[in-house]
Amino acid sequence: AEVSTQSTGAPPPPSAPPLEDDASEDEECEETDGRSGDRVELRVNRNKNMRKTVRVSSFFETASVEKRHNFKKHTYYGFPFCDYCTNYMWGLSQQGCLCVDCGQNCHHQCAEEAPADCKPTPKHINKVFGVDLTTVVMMDNVENIPPFLHKSFHLIEKSGLHKQGVYRVNGSHDDVLRYKELMNKNASLSTLESADLFVLCSLTKMFLRELPMPLVTYDAYQPFIAGNSLVDHDNRVGQTKNAIRMLPRCHFFTLRALTQHLNTVSKSSEHNQMTSENLAIVFGPTVFRTEVLTAENMMADLNAQKCVMKFLIDHCWRLFA
Repeated sequence: AEVSTQSTGAPPPPSAPPLEDDASEDEECEETDGRSGDRVELRVNRNKNMRKTVRVSSFFETASVEKRHNFKKHTYYGFPFCDYCTNYMWGLSQQGCLCVDCGQNCHHQCAEEAPADCKPTPKHINKVFGVDLTTVVMMDNVENIPPFLHKSFHLIEKSGLHKQGVYRVNGSHDDVLRYKELMNKNASLSTLESADLFVLCSLTKMFLRELPMPLVTYDAYQPFIAGNSLVDHDNRVGQTKNAIRMLPRCHFFTLRALTQHLNTVSKSSEHNQMTSENLAIVFGPTVFRTEVLTAENMMADLNAQKCVMKFLIDHCWRLFA
């Protein structure tokens, strides 16, 4: 069967609710986070004489993982029936739509009404690199971040914190492609334990770079960049938290894991020479990408991307708390 590359155009996912505005009777203060030494924001309610931590992650921890179907127009052979309305799909070609991630069949009109209940399976997705982040997470039946990234972060922190040029020096191109192919063929994650440190770093960057939807999604890009122009630190924190809440659940947890990992790497900068600024130069253009990429807007936003990425790395424990 031939599958057309033309998409049906599903509506965008619902955005997260905005942060609550500070009430006039509330007073803000700060307290040290014991894990990192960073300071986390607290809110004191004068009327109730009690305080509570303002946690950006609370919304994502309670939200369920939902994925819309990736429908493509499809030509069926035999007697195709719609999985949504159960009726026959008439016609000789392109009778309906096929979800290339889970295999669900639908009429064209039913595809527009189908709920966001796609359950990706390895049967329909035969790779890890170049696949939507939410799809990878759901396919591996995990809640937070792709297992490949979790394993890579662990191995790099285990043996690479004192290696000079971590994430800056590229690994062997042939080895990177070999391990990429192994991961795409669903090889065991323990295979990565034999990889060279710089190969692991290159694989991590490649995984993030090849995401169809960047880690910071297109609709959240400008809110993140807008925070870079704010001079007041607290206002910048608030703007960045608002931008973070616009991310899908899997993107939030993966970005949090990445920035906390890079924060750990930067704390050993006297050995590896990779400060948060150097890491931001490497990861800024990978994490932040515009939908329409031209040489002009790429160069114009390059410094802003670096500054925002550095801010996320330096203040990750507060921003993602």
